[in-house]
Amino acid sequence: MRNLIAGGLGALILSACALFEAPPPEAPAIAILLENEPATEPGPGGRMPSGRDLGVRSAVVAPNGAAATAHPLATQTALDVLKAGGSAVDAAIAANAMLGLVEPTANGIGGDLFAIVWDPATQTLYGYNGSGRSPMGASLDDMQAAADKFMDGKEIPPHGTAPVTVPGTVDAWYALHGRFGKRPMADNLKPAITYAREGAPIPEVIAYYWGRSAANFPKSAASGMLEEFENARNLYFDPAPREGTLFHNPGLADTLERIGKTGRDEFYKGETARTMDAYFQRIGGALRYEDFAAHTGEWTEPYCVTYRGDYKVCELGPNTQGIAALQMLQMLEGFDLRSMGFGSADSLMAQVEAKRLAFADRARGYADPEFSNIDPSLFIATPYYNQSRGETIDLDHAMTAEDTISGMISTRAFKGRFLNFAEARDGLRIKPQYKELSDLRQKAPNLTPENSDLNRVGVFTVCDASGKCTEMDPSKFNEISAADAKLKQGDTTYLTVTDKDGMMVSLIQSNYRGMGSGLVADGLGFMFQDRGQLFSLDPQHPNVFEPGKRPFHTIIPAFAFRKDMPGCQVRAVPIEQACPFEPWLSFGLMGGGMQPQGHVQIILNLVDFDMGLQEAGDAARWEHLGGCEPTNALNGDPCEADMGIIQIEGGIPEATKAELEARGHKVEYVKANAGGYQAIMRDFDTGAWIAATEMRKDGSADGY
Repeated sequence: MRNLIAGGLGALILSACALFEAPPPEAPAIAILLENEPATEPGPGGRMPSGRDLGVRSAVVAPNGAAATAHPLATQTALDVLKAGGSAVDAAIAANAMLGLVEPTANGIGGDLFAIVWDPATQTLYGYNGSGRSPMGASLDDMQAAADKFMDGKEIPPHGTAPVTVPGTVDAWYALHGRFGKRPMADNLKPAITYAREGAPIPEVIAYYWGRSAANFPKSAASGMLEEFENARNLYFDPAPREGTLFHNPGLADTLERIGKTGRDEFYKGETARTMDAYFQRIGGALRYEDFAAHTGEWTEPYCVTYRGDYKVCELGPNTQGIAALQMLQMLEGFDLRSMGFGSADSLMAQVEAKRLAFADRARGYADPEFSNIDPSLFIATPYYNQSRGETIDLDHAMTAEDTISGMISTRAFKGRFLNFAEARDGLRIKPQYKELSDLRQKAPNLTPENSDLNRVGVFTVCDASGKCTEMDPSKFNEISAADAKLKQGDTTYLTVTDKDGMMVSLIQSNYRGMGSGLVADGLGFMFQDRGQLFSLDPQHPNVFEPGKRPFHTIIPAFAFRKDMPGCQVRAVPIEQACPFEPWLSFGLMGGGMQPQGHVQIILNLVDFDMGLQEAGDAARWEHLGGCEPTNALNGDPCEADMGIIQIEGGIPEATKAELEARGHKVEYVKANAGGYQAIMRDFDTGAWIAATEMRKDGSADGY
């Protein structure tokens, strides 16, 4: 009988094989799974055969709205607000308030906020810069004295009153809500208030970072850097919560309740502002009521560049580092990354070298534009600049650190005002000395390297295509050189929400690094940020500390458009009308200097390597550390000789690591040290939302 059964099964198997001689499209994925070598030690299970090769889980698909955040409770809160009739902005604010409770290791109302919003009603992409300014009563001498006392004179201390700037988050909430909100602000804040009083669950990764901060702050308090620590100790570290702890914060509940009832000015001019003022006076800090009362964020237009013709990627300009991602993309367009392959040595070599070049410009030109007057568009407005820099990349040999600096955009100073202009091809420099970009464009609208007379010493001439020439005199300007390497970390939260009307919100919020400054004002329930550590101490630097100034910021939300492919088939109208860019992707990848690098990797994964949205975030990442930064001394700094190191995750092959080392780079493997990702994409064919979340952390993506 057993032989009969076996024979019957064999016939069935042969019959099945005959039926499936022509394998379906998914067969290669099955083959890959079947060909995997057995593990040498215990590890995670594999994906179902239908899953994408590099994905850990499936993306979420939803017809009405979606949310992706760093904590499941924040994601659920956002969806509850959407279901109750709130806009994507209402939901994002509610989720952000919840994250300030459950993820204080990364964010809170003591920090800053940046956002990009796609508004379907006006068909406009809006940006908001919600970063705060330094105290008007502090000086560069004060910062240098603190640096001398605690940091060997090299940088502003990370803890205590010195690095604290005015928190910009609450202002940003109300600005966004005033333009796009539908529900009362009190309703948006209610979920966070309720959980703050009743207890909010702390998951594994957040508990880990919380414990790390618990070890760092006491050292700063013992040294005197952190002037007051009892409030923070009692609120956050008595003891630090472990995974599964229900964290209570009644002080934050009271603060949020006052803000919800009274409005924005409660935080900046009301009881909360007076409490903050009294606290800083008590501990000897410089922030005062007048600093809070004077604060305002600003609406700003995002900067965008096209990539591979069919995509447009958008970031916020300085004082953020968003422009660096756009510069990298412009440099990488000249490489056939698709044929190189994901994770190959050639692909990583091109990306890392582009990062080093873009970050060299970032080191000397990214600063608060209200003080530096550097027009950010000059970093990307002349495409041949980044294209020509990309052409200097040698896939066989790593550039020296000096090479990345020598080709930089020329930055020059004139009575405290700065102007950058793109360097010409072949190493020739165009240095037009106009205070305003509009002046330059009027005088030389068609400026190109080929029609510019750059061979004269001193005064030189720039001519446009019509033959009109203008003389430039660089003798009135002082050269500014590069900055130091320091930004290696950052604790931030990113979230994205979309709604049934098509609104898309890309929002990032942070206390900067290590949970913040360590300072908690009496009874308010939140920690102040330490973002002011990102000022430079060099008086010549555009990012130097000045009273009432916004520091350089690492946090950047991102957004992307894509041409609607079916519409591109219409030829009855001009191609620009038949093939418009449509809102496609709201995304971010937080983590200090990793953020521009991470944004670029996500775009490349989606566009060049044909990954799905979840897979694009799950795939192994790289991060280059080192080189110059916008924070330290300018002239002759050791960063100018710093090649840095490439950190790669385990999914990058050993052969790639060995090849990169042979080409001149230092490379090391790290475990999950490459930021945190959230994203929502529009499926143009179905209209559905596709949402993805970071598999390396605690977050979730969901929809309805």
